[in-house]
Parts: sequence; structure tokens; C-alpha cells
Amino acid sequence: MLLIIIMHSFTKLFYLDIPDVPTDGWVVRFCDVFVVAAFVFISGYLYSYQTNYLNRKQEFKGFVKKKLIRLWFPYVIFGAAYFFIFQFPSNSFDFKTWVLSPWPVGHMWFLPMLFWFYIIIWIIDRYKFNSIIVFLILAVLSVFPYSRNMPLSILGFSQILYYMFWGYLGYILFNHRKYFYEQISLLGILIVLSLYCVLLV
Repeated sequence: MLLIIIMHSFTKLFYLDIPDVPTDGWVVRFCDVFVVAAFVFISGYLYSYQTNYLNRKQEFKGFVKKKLIRLWFPYVIFGAAYFFIFQFPSNSFDFKTWVLSPWPVGHMWFLPMLFWFYIIIWIIDRYKFNSIIVFLILAVLSVFPYSRNMPLSILGFSQILYYMFWGYLGYILFNHRKYFYEQISLLGILIVLSLYCVLLV
């Protein structure tokens, strides 16, 4: 929570490109990588806990309906308010910006990203794809330089190309938690994640 506050305190300075604040870009990038990645990582871990440990599996239609209500409904309501109050004058509203932008409606972008995450992780969990292959594919996509800012992104889909890796990492960590806890030290995990964050920053 503290990192979220810090990140958004520096975000405005970062996008205004104020030369007197040389550290703002580093602070925003570091917090953005770590905070959101950790959030999606926890989402993947908890999803695996609910579906594979508590056996709370849902059919696709009901699952999508539930996520639409929980994620897209608040996105449309609060995203519209954000768009008209803070981002653009009402007469500049463009449906293409709303639907096709890689960064739809400012700070509300994480809601469509989470929706796509849950849809993809549902498919992965249901059809039990090879975890090593999926992990490698998502790792490559997460470092692809245009993954977060594709010229065309349907309803913010490009964001999940980057963050899906972290969610899947949480998912497989829960599935193989006994092995990880026995073979890998907490310090080792923190070192690897820290190095990855530094490379992305």
C-alpha cells in the first residue's frame, strides 16, 4: 500500500517531465513494476488456492459473467467519471480511445487487465497445459518491449501480455508449493525477483 501511494505521488511529476525532479522516473518505474506485479502474483496464487485446493471450479460462462460484474461494471462506471472529470473535456470523448487504447482511462487500466488475466488463467487451469512451456512463453512476452504499449489493444489486452507472467508465477507456486518451500530459500526467491525488477526498470 505504501508503494502504491509513493508511485502515484511521483506519477504526475513523471508524466509532466519536470527536470528538477530527476528521480521521479526511476521511482515510478520501480514501484509500477513491483507493486502491480506483486498484486497479480497474489491474484494467481489465490486463484490456484481456490480452484485446486478448495475445488471451487466454475463453468466458463458463469465465471466470465462474475468477472464482468466485478471488474467491467466498476470500470465502466468509475472509468467514465474519471475520463470526463480528470482526463479529457467531455466533448473530446472518443469511443476508439475507450476501446482500443493500450492504456484505457488512466488509473482504471488495471481492471481490464485483471479481467483478461482471469480469463486466460481459467483456460490454462481447465486444460492443464504444460507448465514449463506456458511459463517460458509468458516470460518471453513479459520482456517483449512493446508488450505494454501495442499500437492496437482491444480493451486493454496488451497489458496482460506483460503481467500474465507474474500471475502465472503465483499460480504455479501454489501448485508446487511443497517443492518450492523445500528446495528454494526465501532469500533466493527475493534475489531473483529483485534482479528481474531491476532489469525491467
